[in-house]
Amino acid sequence: MKLKKLTLIFLGIVSLSIVSIIGIEWWNNNKTIVSTDNAYVRSSITTISSRISSYIVEVPALTHSYVKKNDLLAILDSEPYKNKVDALKATVEAANAKIEAESAIIESSNAKINTINSDFNNINAKMNLVNSEINIYNSKAKALLSELELAEQNLNRMEKLFEKKSISKVKLDEAITKVKSTSHRLDSAKAKTSSIKNKLDVLSTEKTRIGSLKNELIADAKKSEADLKKSKANLKKTEAQLEAAIVDLNSTNIYSPIDGVVANRIAEPGIYVEDGWPLMAIVPTHDIWIMANYKETQVERIKVGQKVKLSFDAFKKNPIIGEVHSISPA
Repeated sequence: MKLKKLTLIFLGIVSLSIVSIIGIEWWNNNKTIVSTDNAYVRSSITTISSRISSYIVEVPALTHSYVKKNDLLAILDSEPYKNKVDALKATVEAANAKIEAESAIIESSNAKINTINSDFNNINAKMNLVNSEINIYNSKAKALLSELELAEQNLNRMEKLFEKKSISKVKLDEAITKVKSTSHRLDSAKAKTSSIKNKLDVLSTEKTRIGSLKNELIADAKKSEADLKKSKANLKKTEAQLEAAIVDLNSTNIYSPIDGVVANRIAEPGIYVEDGWPLMAIVPTHDIWIMANYKETQVERIKVGQKVKLSFDAFKKNPIIGEVHSISPA
């Protein structure tokens, strides 16, 4: 009986030792481990919205389906936007044609102005030449007038001498002939001067006409240049509107910006949506994290970079190993 009692006591001591050893070992291995059941899954959900207002025509993206980046999610009615693009393209073509025509007018006006400048310079050269001729004949007439005065004085002297029979009739006739010829030459010089002055008047009138025409062409050219500048500004404005319209047209096809799963789909064919309205959401499968809440006494033992064992109710037999990414300061 004593042996049996001693045996039971011995077995109890051994069992207690084994349990103590196991407990100590478990404590040593798990004394730094902290755990919580207060945790939930989070991800950066992307909301898909329309940037234009239109009717939904088709929604290829099904709820809970997996889509890749640039997959087509929804199609909006593109007809009004296509019509706007076509109209703006026609406006741009017309504006380019108008600019080309106005540029041609300016080029033609400049060519005419250059021609008129050449004509203007030629007339000035001719007028300078005519003025030179006038000066020559004025000088000639002045000289002939002096010569005529001397001839008339000589004739008066000869007539007095002839009356006194101091000279022959031949000498008197010579004096008379000299006055007549000089007078005739003076009249010719005056007539030539008058004729040249008439020519100068014609050239002056032509110069005035060309000057007026030149001023008109310059005014027309300046107006055409102002019109061209305005047309170019309108073209630039229309091109900007066209670019915006093309962006709107391309926006009738809505594509996925990321890989993920379609969720919260409210887009349906026939619905009219305004710009900015949400159509669906894309839940990424590559950017998921766990938000876990711990007691203040546990947080001090948690460090960024530590390994984390994650267990999910739906996958209890398949835990996932993660890593501490950050710790909230509050």
